[in-house]
Formats: sequence, C-alpha cells, structure tokens
Amino acid sequence: MAPIPPPPAAPKSELAEIVSSVLPDLEVSAFDGGAVVASRSLVLLIQGDKVRQEPRHLRALPEWINWDASVYLGPVARGPARSGDLPDGLELSAHAGNRHGPDFDAWWTKSGWSTRAPRSDPRLSSLPRAQPYTDVSFRAFASGELLVVRYASEVESFYFAPRAARPVRVLNEAVAAGIRHDLVGTKGSDAFLCESGAGIAHFDGKAWEAVDTESFVPASCAVTSDGALWVTSDARGSEPARLWKRSEKGFQEVVLPPDFEATRVAAAGARVWVSGRQGKTQRSVLLSNRSVVAPIRVEEYQLPGPLWVSGITGLDVTSVDVASVSAAPAGPGTSGCSSLVVWLGTGSRQALLAALGDPPPKLVQVEGTKPGQVALVAGSGAQMDVVPSRQKQRALAVTAESYEAGKALVERVGKALPSAGARLLCAEPRVAP
Repeated sequence: MAPIPPPPAAPKSELAEIVSSVLPDLEVSAFDGGAVVASRSLVLLIQGDKVRQEPRHLRALPEWINWDASVYLGPVARGPARSGDLPDGLELSAHAGNRHGPDFDAWWTKSGWSTRAPRSDPRLSSLPRAQPYTDVSFRAFASGELLVVRYASEVESFYFAPRAARPVRVLNEAVAAGIRHDLVGTKGSDAFLCESGAGIAHFDGKAWEAVDTESFVPASCAVTSDGALWVTSDARGSEPARLWKRSEKGFQEVVLPPDFEATRVAAAGARVWVSGRQGKTQRSVLLSNRSVVAPIRVEEYQLPGPLWVSGITGLDVTSVDVASVSAAPAGPGTSGCSSLVVWLGTGSRQALLAALGDPPPKLVQVEGTKPGQVALVAGSGAQMDVVPSRQKQRALAVTAESYEAGKALVERVGKALPSAGARLLCAEPRVAP
C-alpha cells in the first residue's frame, strides 16, 4: 500500500515583519518610499529599507505621551524634504486616558512640531458653510484634483477638477458614514471612500457607486500606484480580521502570517503597510511587502512608562511614574535609535556599581522631569488635564554605545538589582553637572 502523502504546505505570506511591539495600536502614515510609524512615544521613520528613530522627533510633545495615550497620524502628500526628517505637514494627534483626558494636536515643520495648523488648501474656502460639528475628510491629489467629503445629516462630497476654482457637489448615497473614514486613491476621478464598519464607495469624477465587498465588512482601505484596492475587514464572530486585494476577478484574500489579524492598511506608491495583532499575547505588528534591514522589536523593558494604566480620570489615576532623562519625553530604546540611554533609577550609586560588576560602565547623573498631576480643567465639567510639575528629577544612567550593549546592560542590572527598574530609552540625556 502506497504511503499517504503529506498534506500540502500552507501558503506562505509575502509580507515581511517591520515592527513588533508590546505597545498597542501602531499608527502608520505612508509616503512614496517609506512611512512614519507611531505608538505613544515610539516614532519611527522608515525610508527604503532603513528604520530610524530620532529623539528630536519627540521634542514639544506632551509629557503624558508616555501615559495612557492614543496617537493618530494624518496622511501626507509627499515624503520628507530633508534626509532623516519627518514629512512636512505631518499631523500628530494624541489623546490621554478616557474621553475626558487631555488632547494634543501638532504638525511637523522644518523647525519641529508646531501646534499652529498649516495653511489649508485655499479651495476649501469656496465650499458652502458646513453645519456645526460636521466631520470632514479631504484629499488633494498630484493631478491637481481635490475631493472633499462631509458628514452631516447626509454624506455629501465636493469635487474640484484640475485648475477648477469652484467644486461640483455630489451627494453620496452609495455608503453610510462609518466609525472612521479613509479617502484614498491615485487621483480624484478614481477615488475610494472606505467607511469603517459600513462599506466602500467609488468615485469616478461624476458619481459615487457602491463597491460590492461580498461577504466582509471593511475596516480600512488603501490604494497602491497600480490602482489596486487593499482592504482590511472587521472581525465578525469566529471570523478573524483579514486582508483583501481587489483585482479584475474581485476581492481575493491575501495570505497573512500565522495568528495575525489585520486591523489597518496604508499604502503609497507600490508599498503596502498592514498593522494588526498577532499571537496569544496580541502583540502589535506591522507588515509590509518590502522588508527592512533590521526589523524593530519593542519589549516592556524599553518603555519609559507602564504598559497599562487604568485611565486618566482624576479619580483612580493622579500621576504616572515615567523614566525621564531630559525635558523632552523619552521613547522606547530600539535598534533604530540614534541616542540610546540606559536609565538606572534613583537609587544608590554604590548598589548599582555592585550590581554592574567589573569593569563598571561610566555612570552619569541625568536631569529628567518629575511627573505632573492630573487635575480638572476649570469650568469644563469633567475634562481632565495634566499639570506639569516644572521640577527636575535626577537619576543615574549610562549612555549606551550600541543597542546590543544597552540591552545586555539592562538584562544584567535586572538580574542583580531588580529594584532599579533598568530601562533602555531613546533620548538625548540632560547630564547634570
């Protein structure tokens, strides 16, 4: 009797791992040739096959970015104008704690983060006045087109053809408003509106038409330079969140790594970025159809603040203890960071030296910032804010020569002196005299 042939091997995913992190929700803003990735104080710049992390990208961000904070990145029209810099006009929005927590909005300029919004497209001023509290999505295309979608009592859009001073109003009855809006495409007359939890509509420059998503509910959408539509679907019952690509044959499922559930997709040029959760520990993972030289991993010992906080409400959390080595927030120390610091806490120098063994590395005293306190905003009802302490807090630290050396030092101190709470940070330390 002939032996039973082994079952066919499962298809292998063509997507490579770029980032794997214990931090929740990796946000991605894609540009042609790369992307910016963010989660709390983790801000990564990916260009080609290189990943960079610069402490200067955290200057002017609020101290609570390392608390219980959610971060959102806005879309960008083009990549960085300067080597190693973030794209001009990139929007970063942060929100701390529950719905009553503080908010922060800033835009990247050649001088760093600015809380002053950049000048908007002048064509937007020609639109009819919107109702109060109206959500707006808009996208300017390289072709010169501008497409605006507004969500009020109905979903309406305004299309500006190239060089047109006035828009054409088009009512969108093809899709209802969803939880989150993705307006994507390579040109305004071939654009898609993806309404999370609701559906997808296509605009051809004249009218909107519903896109048949067959058996799944869309969560996010992106379009690559070849015109292909990529969609992540919501998890439903026993069905996990998946990734789909639309071709002439309709939607086809894209093979993902084992135990990976896609949550969001972004794209620019020919490059696709897929963020999601993986495994029983539900790590946040970012995949792409182009690999990088050194994928990034983030573990708890690299986090400046605690992984989980019950929420900034003013009732159960009044402050969060964060490892700080300068006035600016510190980020997780990864292999892409240009300035790594091993934070060794505020304990005894003698105890640390004993734990470090021979030969001991050079210890320095750094001046970080003492955590602020949560307080009610006067006259705002339940709105909370963080009042800075405006006080320095000194700690002992070591400037790491490399990622491997910093990681080894944290592990060494962790075994010999766990109470030090050693952490590997990405920061420009302020060394005390």
